[in-house]
Amino acid sequence: MNLVYLKKWTESILNYFNMLIDNYTERPPLGLMPKYIWDLKRFYQVCEAISNYYNAGKKILISWIEEYNELIEKINK
Repeated sequence: MNLVYLKKWTESILNYFNMLIDNYTERPPLGLMPKYIWDLKRFYQVCEAISNYYNAGKKILISWIEEYNELIEKINK
C-alpha cells in the first residue's frame, strides 16, 4: 500500500471527523481518538523512523520491525 496515499486517506478521515464536530451547535466533550486512526499515525511514525535510520546507514531496531509488522496486520484487516 502506498504510504503517501495512506497518509492522505487518514488526513481526509480526520478532516471528515472535524467537519462533523463543527456541525454540532453544542460541541460534545473530547473523547478518544479512534484506535484505527491512532494505529495509522503510529504506523507513519514507525515508517519514518525506519526510513531515517535506513537513509543514515544506521542499524534498525528489531522492536521497530516487529511493531511495523504488527501495525501492518492491523491496518490490512
